[in-house]
Amino acid sequence: MMIMLNRLHSFFLFFIISQFLFSQECVDASQVFIPESPSFSSVDFYELNSDLVITDMINDGIIYEDLILIPIYNLEPTIGYDDLDVVSSYQFNLVYNHQILSFLDGFLENVNFADFYNLNSLPPTVSDVSNGGLFSSNNIVLNDTTSILSIAYATSQTISMNTVDFGTLLYIPFDLISNGCSEIKISDGLIDGQYVFPNQTKTMLISNVDYTNCTNNSVNLCFNCLDNNDNLICDELEIILGCTDEMACNYNPNVTDDDGSCFYPNDCGDCLNPGLIQTIDIPFGWSLFSTFICPFEPGIDDVTNDLVLEDNLVIVKDENGNVYWPIFELNTIGDLENGKAYLIKMDNASSLDISGDTLGYDYPLNLDSGWSYLGYLHQDSYSVEYLFSSTVDNLVIMKDSQGNVYWPMFFINTIDFMNPGEGYQINMSDNISFSYPSPSEEGRYFNDINNYFSNFSNPINTGNNMTIGIPEGVWSEKPVLGDEILVFDNTNLLVGSDFYREEGTVITVWGDDETTFEKDGISIGENLRFYIYNSFNNLLEQIFIPSWQVGTGNYQINGISIASSLSFDYTTEKNIVKVTDLIGREISPETINSFLLFIYDDGTVYQQYILK
Repeated sequence: MMIMLNRLHSFFLFFIISQFLFSQECVDASQVFIPESPSFSSVDFYELNSDLVITDMINDGIIYEDLILIPIYNLEPTIGYDDLDVVSSYQFNLVYNHQILSFLDGFLENVNFADFYNLNSLPPTVSDVSNGGLFSSNNIVLNDTTSILSIAYATSQTISMNTVDFGTLLYIPFDLISNGCSEIKISDGLIDGQYVFPNQTKTMLISNVDYTNCTNNSVNLCFNCLDNNDNLICDELEIILGCTDEMACNYNPNVTDDDGSCFYPNDCGDCLNPGLIQTIDIPFGWSLFSTFICPFEPGIDDVTNDLVLEDNLVIVKDENGNVYWPIFELNTIGDLENGKAYLIKMDNASSLDISGDTLGYDYPLNLDSGWSYLGYLHQDSYSVEYLFSSTVDNLVIMKDSQGNVYWPMFFINTIDFMNPGEGYQINMSDNISFSYPSPSEEGRYFNDINNYFSNFSNPINTGNNMTIGIPEGVWSEKPVLGDEILVFDNTNLLVGSDFYREEGTVITVWGDDETTFEKDGISIGENLRFYIYNSFNNLLEQIFIPSWQVGTGNYQINGISIASSLSFDYTTEKNIVKVTDLIGREISPETINSFLLFIYDDGTVYQQYILK
């Protein structure tokens, strides 16, 4: 129960704390009858609108402006019950918030004294020290906010509860030191498994009779503030995060602090209209996806819920390394960000339906320098060169899910077209604000397929890669169109491949997948081993890159390495000592469909793979 106390002038008194309300079921204190709330009308006369006069029983009275009296009383006198008709003693403990109230030990006898009642027109209490009664009290701090007060009273001049208006046992004086809320609780003093006052272990003991079961133990009091949710925090001091903008779809009038979560009709359309649905095909394994939809339920767990229910979704990552990992109930992504792409891994291919309203294709996007994930906002496919023509000077490189690149520096574009539903990794030289240009026939999609087919299995898309650039000018002997550049790790696992291009060759090298137990890509820091497949002679020859214009020959996630020299390591000064297979057995140099190790007299080893 929560009660608010307001001041009409400098002081306003309100007494509701604990009542000993007895009925036929509570004669011997072994049974309990506790009302749900007190009768407010019965205590209205306790509300004062003037300062209380306190007397020290010797000198003249003084006015105390911040006095709060908390009474212990019985709303209905216990007529007919002899065990509580006459009070000779009592003791109990009271727990309260000492940041709000401070117990006035020196005033306990003053406010339970005939002069005090008369000066302030208050009803008398059972505990009238003018009749010879004596108080003792002990106040102990429990922690930073809470204290416990023990009060005991004894008298030789017993008084019947029935002779006192409303059965008031005593007034407890407090100093109001701060506006706020406090729970006032009558307690047996058992705190953390130990009694604070070993000689007082009953909730309420009157005339040596235990009335614990007849005690309404606690009430929440708020001074000069409201606490509508009854959590002992003044509403005006309570921090509630959310959207404070009345123009937003998710405006909340109860919010105190804006957390940046507002979304608006001009971002997501009609707040109540689900708009349209974009269906995105998500392949098996790793890929990047994005949407031109602004979902009304933007949480990544809401957006991908169907994939989770199908047991197809493994993990989702954003550009900052945050993850949504359903199997571990881990979600550090939160909401989808408009215009961003997300890296996803699937156990099976599936379709993702995202409902909401359409984002404008020209929705403003902030592209930071370095790497980030970029979403695609057009509803049709357009040429990447057209879409980034205005910002090409700031674009270092762009990659798609398959490792294709748009690399303006080398005039290389294996992405060709950006497509709805797909996502991209982009590396910018500067921070820029970017918007996709308007649709144009100039950049519209057309089919352009090369006629080269690889003689090797495709490397596994593991969700992380680096880019290798081999400029045309570094070749000592130029390959021919159709020749294929291959990259292996130290275990002869194929981790990257692409065809030779006259404008410059780009190879995407795939790193090891951290979510699998087997090695399915090259490890971070591992040395890259390069080969060229001669399509005319069916010959696989090792090539060497001794120096790099940018980067190194070791794998780094999202690394960019550009060769500055390249060699086939042919020499007429070396002589072949022997030719072996990979386990050291001497074999004929004419052997086909096998790796051959050519061992020279200078100690170097040259590796080839001869195809049939």
